[in-house]
Order: sequence, then structure tokens, then C-alpha cells
Amino acid sequence: MHWVDRGEEPPSLHQVRKTLTPKWIAYYRDRIGKSPSDARWQEFREELGARFHDICGYCEEIERGQVDHFRPKSKFPELVYEWSNWVFACNACNSIFKRDKWPEDGYVDPCASSRQERPENYFQFDLQTADLIPRSGLSGKQLRMARQTIRDISLNEHFHIQKRIAKIELVKILLTSLVENPRPEVERYIKQLTSRSRGLRSHVGG
Repeated sequence: MHWVDRGEEPPSLHQVRKTLTPKWIAYYRDRIGKSPSDARWQEFREELGARFHDICGYCEEIERGQVDHFRPKSKFPELVYEWSNWVFACNACNSIFKRDKWPEDGYVDPCASSRQERPENYFQFDLQTADLIPRSGLSGKQLRMARQTIRDISLNEHFHIQKRIAKIELVKILLTSLVENPRPEVERYIKQLTSRSRGLRSHVGG
């Protein structure tokens, strides 16, 4: 997971939010009416994906992706059409693993507004196992958030581990090559390879 600048919300979202949010609040908070069937956030999927470079905000897989409600709409209906609550996510992270979970301490936010709360301050990679693990020095609440994020969104699934191992090994090979035969194109490739994995980059010195 790495920090993403989501940017300003699309101008057309304001009216959608103003029109449709009250129905969600009425149903989920006040228990009035029928379950809302609108899903107008789909209209903004491509733009959100562009802000995330079509990379899942949680596991960093490159996919067509979906609009995930970081704070679930069933628990936070007032945020259903808030741009600041949307994360571009792959189907597995959004629909299979995270779903509408929301622990007491919450999750690490890939778009945290506070620099101190960005993912790179919560996670690092274990270069021996390729596991994503909490950084040392976290407070009790931060440690719980990091562990809950890893567990509930299954960020150490086997297929993620295998891809990380392959990337780590490739970076090691390229770094050795760069030391023995410095070439600008190799250095550029290493930076590109690790640019989407801040934790990995911090360990390989990129």
C-alpha cells in the first residue's frame, strides 16, 4: 500500500451527492424507506482510477478496479458520495476481503490527508519473507490499525507474496548490476519498478 493523492473531486459530483445522500442516511441511520438502489459512484470510476493510475489502493495490483467506500456506506451513509471516502480498489480487496468491515480503530487510509498517517509510516516489507508488516515504533492504536488492515484486506495472500518476492529479487539483481556497471537506464528502471511500493523502495535505497 502506498499513499495516493486523490486530488479535487469532479465538479459534477456535488449535485449527485446533494440529491442522493439523504436516501442513504434515511435508510441506514433512520431506518426509513427502502434500501437505496442507486450506484452513481460508478460514473466516476474511470476518473478515480486515473488518479490511482489504475492501481489498487490496497494491494497495488493493476486492474480495471472498482469504487470502494473506505468507510462502508452501510455504516457511514453520509459519506456514500464523498470523493474523500472513495478508494480505487481491485475486486478482491473491495468485494471479497474488505466488503463492509470497519473495526473500531479503522484502517490505514491510502489517501490520508495527514503526512504522519500515510501508509509508508505504518508498513514495511520483510525482505526475507516478503510479508507486509507493521513498522516498529507505532502507538497501540496505530499498531492495531496496521494489523487490521493487513488481516482484513488479506494483504499477505500467497499471490501477493509471490509477486513481491519476484520484484525484490529483480531489484537485487538490478542493484548488483548497477554497482558493477553503472548505467542511467538501469537506475531509471529500478526507480520505476519500486515507485509503487514505498516500503520496498525504502529498503533498497531508491
